[in-house]
Amino acid sequence: MSALRNHTVAQDAQTRVETRQISSQEIAEHLQRRLGRRFHKWFETAEFDINQERLSVVLRNRFAASWVTERFENDLRCVADDIMGPGCCVVIHTQVDDRDSAGKSRAKEQHSAKASDLRPPIRLHGSNRSAQRQAEQYSLDRFVVGDSNKVAYLSALQLVDEPKSSISPLFIHSECGLGKTHLLQGLCRRYVERTQRPGAVRYLTAEQFTNDFVTAIRNNSLDSFRHRMRRVELLAIDDVHFLASKSKTQSEFLHTLDAIDLTGARVVLASDEHPRQIQRLNQALVSRFVAGMVVRIDRPERALRVQIIRHLANERGLSINDAVVEAVADQCISSIREIQGALTKLSAIQMATGGSAGALPGSTSAKQDEIGCVTAGRLFGDESLTPGRPVPIESIVRHVCAKLCVQADELSSSARHPRIVLARRLNAYLCRTLTTRSFPEIARALGVTSHSSIHNADSTLRDMLKQDVCVELPGSQTRVRLQDVVDQLRHEVLRSLSEIRKS
Repeated sequence: MSALRNHTVAQDAQTRVETRQISSQEIAEHLQRRLGRRFHKWFETAEFDINQERLSVVLRNRFAASWVTERFENDLRCVADDIMGPGCCVVIHTQVDDRDSAGKSRAKEQHSAKASDLRPPIRLHGSNRSAQRQAEQYSLDRFVVGDSNKVAYLSALQLVDEPKSSISPLFIHSECGLGKTHLLQGLCRRYVERTQRPGAVRYLTAEQFTNDFVTAIRNNSLDSFRHRMRRVELLAIDDVHFLASKSKTQSEFLHTLDAIDLTGARVVLASDEHPRQIQRLNQALVSRFVAGMVVRIDRPERALRVQIIRHLANERGLSINDAVVEAVADQCISSIREIQGALTKLSAIQMATGGSAGALPGSTSAKQDEIGCVTAGRLFGDESLTPGRPVPIESIVRHVCAKLCVQADELSSSARHPRIVLARRLNAYLCRTLTTRSFPEIARALGVTSHSSIHNADSTLRDMLKQDVCVELPGSQTRVRLQDVVDQLRHEVLRSLSEIRKS
């Protein structure tokens, strides 16, 4: 009888396990249909435990548990009610809580979340650990500061550190890959470290704001959505230009900003464009944006590019020859992502050659693992980094004239204004470095009678580059390095050529 009873109990236990497994899979599938791609970001590694009228959701860390509780608890309750029946209890916790503190309440877990657990959601994708490590790297301490981004960096510090910030909202705009997201996530992390209140900070993209707003309307949960967005001390919204043409979302965002402003909370925004240049954007929103601090991040100057290259190489454990650092700084001028890609490829080339291609042949002083000129030559010999077709001289002239506010016909005149003289020298130098034309051919293309004047202009500009001369540009309040002007013009000419090829 006892053996029969034990066998029955074992069968019942096995039945319960199978039922739990089937129900867990059903919960996951139902939730995935409801949340779409957001399911993979937050629930792909989650475990669902069904025990009678209780649904337990086990997540990877406390921040994930806190984030899921704020954003998806209503969705979990709806799924549980649909599958398990009304009145089901939903509990959200972590694996660490199961082992160390199963008796603590969920509210206490959220309150005691460490600042180091902050994981900006935009950088997390399921169980991708490299994406999580990348998110951890976005801190203000790791932000390399130079002339092109100093104002934005100092403004971010002021927004976070001052008890009552006078520059909110802070609106940062720049081209892609220049550090806007780094600054936003970095100041969010810094605020959490200062206040130890991760729940008081919310970072998301404008796309996430839009999706959450649409979901709230569909689920009749606008009050919950507004509570999450407006009961914060720091709100950071990335890619604000995504709101263009979305009138209802813009209206909701406008009311969110007004509500936050009444509480004295801080707001930081980022976009690829200045607020006034974003097409089809509510003018009331534009007015709110420009009421605070609007700051631009420019493309990194040469000195900053060198700092960034050395900083990233040091973090990756790469030993790079000084000449290679200069070569990467010369070639990669458009964005920091371009520098990251170049370093990644340099490291891969070195690994492929077993670390033996770093030094020049016959060199005995170079380190075996140092990335040298030979490895860099393989990288910059890649046709993807060089023009795929001849560069038209007309394109060079057009970009130089636009940069210096000079008319094309003034180049062949006898005028000696400093900007016109500089434009002639830049044209001569860029035509020699970006094309295969000879001096007489360049002279004819520029409408100059003697090719010796082109030769002199080219030589003079090369001497100015060696002396690290600074020049004045129209509309600039400070003098800029001539090398940076040359780098920017080269980048603009090659980018326009690439765009023509694609079209």
